[in-house]
Amino acid sequence: TGIVNSTGARSGIIGTTVGTPAEVNVLVTAQRVSSSLAIADSVATKIPFDEIYDSHGFWDESNERFLPTIAGYYFMSSRVCWDRGGTNLYRMRIWHYKNGSKYSVMDNHAAAVNLIKDAVTNGPTDVIYLNGSSDYMEVFVMPNGMTMTAGFSAVPRQNALNIFLVRAT
Repeated sequence: TGIVNSTGARSGIIGTTVGTPAEVNVLVTAQRVSSSLAIADSVATKIPFDEIYDSHGFWDESNERFLPTIAGYYFMSSRVCWDRGGTNLYRMRIWHYKNGSKYSVMDNHAAAVNLIKDAVTNGPTDVIYLNGSSDYMEVFVMPNGMTMTAGFSAVPRQNALNIFLVRAT
């Protein structure tokens, strides 16, 4: 697989360096399919994903975080479909946390006259170095302008996290 040039060298394979065959293909995809989660206004809340595919067992289910044992650069993206439960929602944030601290944020606003209902919010998209021993990543969300009692929409594949290894080090 990948791109092979006239000398037979490979390139363009995720998880490898140019000229070497793929040895590690780490993939984690997680979804929140349940909608029953109360999220308080202006409080960062970790997303408890409940449907997970993990090719290498790097997802720590008890702590709801990605903790790889292979050092390298990882691509991470997330999204949430909010169910505002009939109340106003003016702002939605999705954070990626690295080692318990905010790493990146996607901040979406809605005009008061055009309130958001069941809106999909794309979270940050990052390439992050993780050391393969103690570094970990988590996803947090925070609404402003309401308290959500339903939490997330239960639309399949709308509440998701995707992580893959770009290059091992």
